[in-house]
Amino acid sequence: MECSRRTTSELDARESYDPEGQALVFDWSASNLGEIELRPFWAQTRAEAVFTRPGLYAFTVKVTDEVGKVSQVEREAAVYGTTGFSGFSDPILEDYWSSFNVKPRRNFSPDAWYSLDDVPGWLELQLLNTAAKPLAKANPQYPFINRPLPSKSDWALQAKLRLVSRQYGDYDAGLMTVIGEGWARRATPLDSTTEQS
Repeated sequence: MECSRRTTSELDARESYDPEGQALVFDWSASNLGEIELRPFWAQTRAEAVFTRPGLYAFTVKVTDEVGKVSQVEREAAVYGTTGFSGFSDPILEDYWSSFNVKPRRNFSPDAWYSLDDVPGWLELQLLNTAAKPLAKANPQYPFINRPLPSKSDWALQAKLRLVSRQYGDYDAGLMTVIGEGWARRATPLDSTTEQS
């Protein structure tokens, strides 16, 4: 579940039932309770969560029947700030994204392009092997898409990476963060694929 900060999200366990027809007791819990407000409704089959800051939050509902048998379900919510979440549902990236050595796909596209139209909710990147594009800091030729992250507050990045065509040669692909400035900068791969042939 993804939602924005200052949003109320409803959690619903009304479809829970006991095969023997016994009454059920519901108990809701959440991670980071200091940063959200969790309000169970009457009969506790539903609850709502009010988020005050971005982050990843886990919710658990424990259901107990009359003989003490317990079942539980966990769900996670990714809560984003006002300029934080990209659902990749528009044809062009939001203003806070920057792209280098890659352009949106048009009628005629260069050897590196991206598309937000082919697969709903995905950013698709095409890179042809017409020339080597080493991961060099000076004069980079490789395509990349980036965005700034908050320097003084929490943030979370989520990504799924899949390769959908044949790959040739050596390559790196994935999600990476660069933390710090100047000589203190360090790059940390978060989700990546490296292939060597």
